[in-house]
Amino acid sequence: MTATPSKCHPSPRFVLGIALLASFLLLPPLAISPAGNAQQAEPAAPANDAPSYTADLPGSALWQDTGLDLQRGDTVRIIANGELNYAGAKQPAGPDGLARSLKDMIRFLPIGAAGRGALIARIGAGEPGNPFFVGTSSRFIAQATGRLFLGINQMPGDRGDGSYHVTVRILSRAPASAPGSPATGHTDPPFSAVFCTVLEREHPDSGQWGPCADYMENPVDERVALRAIPSSYHVAIVAGVLSVCGGDSSAFLEGRQHMRSAHGISVDVIAATSGSSAANGKIIAQFIRDGFRKDGRKFILLGYSKGAPDILEAVAGDPEAGRSVAALITVAGAIGGSPIADFMPVQAQQWIQAITHGQCKGDLYSALHSLRRDVRQKFLAEHPDPGFPVYSISAVSSKADTSKVLLEGWMFLSIFGQPEDSQLLESDTRYPGGHVLGAVYADHIAVADSYDNSTDAELKKLVNHNHFPRTTLLESLLRYVLSDLNASRPSSASAADSSR
Repeated sequence: MTATPSKCHPSPRFVLGIALLASFLLLPPLAISPAGNAQQAEPAAPANDAPSYTADLPGSALWQDTGLDLQRGDTVRIIANGELNYAGAKQPAGPDGLARSLKDMIRFLPIGAAGRGALIARIGAGEPGNPFFVGTSSRFIAQATGRLFLGINQMPGDRGDGSYHVTVRILSRAPASAPGSPATGHTDPPFSAVFCTVLEREHPDSGQWGPCADYMENPVDERVALRAIPSSYHVAIVAGVLSVCGGDSSAFLEGRQHMRSAHGISVDVIAATSGSSAANGKIIAQFIRDGFRKDGRKFILLGYSKGAPDILEAVAGDPEAGRSVAALITVAGAIGGSPIADFMPVQAQQWIQAITHGQCKGDLYSALHSLRRDVRQKFLAEHPDPGFPVYSISAVSSKADTSKVLLEGWMFLSIFGQPEDSQLLESDTRYPGGHVLGAVYADHIAVADSYDNSTDAELKKLVNHNHFPRTTLLESLLRYVLSDLNASRPSSASAADSSR
């Protein structure tokens, strides 16, 4: 049912360029200070049931108690401003910290990969929990239950003159849902039941595969009937930045071929350039309008990586296109942006353009700027409702299961203390108020792009953790969304549109 990718992949030279870019951007992180040097928390403040906290954090602070008790799964927003002046530093530090220097290699900072003076946090009193980077602005999902503490990324005995003014707000509390059932408007059956059924009964991916729990986080035991998939909608994929460099996008290549050969479903690829989300949005909107005018069928769109915000920009800027969309599926989608784009220096953006040697059409500088978290959060605030349901599936990977080409990105994102896929934090891949389908175990490449069958030895050394059932993922996403759309229709809807 599957085919071996060929010319659709970027050249090995291009992939190598991405690996070099990662090394250029991010200094290797140092180990967190040993237990003997751990900073001790101040005495706990009285519990505070209010969902917000505002205070000044002095440069002499070790760990400051916010009085906010978090539950695992709570969504929290922290905003900070101010300056700290350190002896010997050429400029004041802001909440993002000073630029790393060679001297940082001999400092035992709580987070070695973050700059001196950066605003950091941890959850839990007593024995310190793992600290994570906050900076000027951070929106995160609590990964543990306990009291929230704020601190400064500096050595014991070090201090900066000045303070940070910090505001913490609990945006939402963790939903009370059963294990294995992520918060979503569609709960019968959960997405994992569909994914596991397709994997075990249909076997659409070539090769040998283990149990469903190897690929899906917290799968349920329930299984579903697999019925004919209707062709009631156009289906189209928009992939991420750099995805069309050197050829057509390889995103879900085998899955697209499988859907056509096994189910008679054509899955198109909208070939947006490596440009800004706003520029790509115009290309996507034109594609949607043309397709809808052709036969009146609405679109189910799948946005992988930067393709997700590109689609959202398309429908926000073109109401006609928006009315022609039935649903959006985001796969490791950069909904909330990426810290990597926040910290990417201008010279690195220029350098990557030189590395690609004309393989990539578009404006890479603008493309990467579109992925800044402040840009994406501003967009979401201005366009809170796209007018159709959004379904989000995240990818998460451990360091051991991340391809070599992505390891520098994984190490950098690890300072935020959140599940991640080496390019995006899991919390930034969930659409606010949308259907959260859960997470799959894959890095940012493996979740959508296949290099398993590549014969290029150099490339396979770089992309060395790529074994993931992408075809199963694509089919199960379409089955689930089609079923949900059908269930939300009036009872008089045609039974022919049912996907279950």
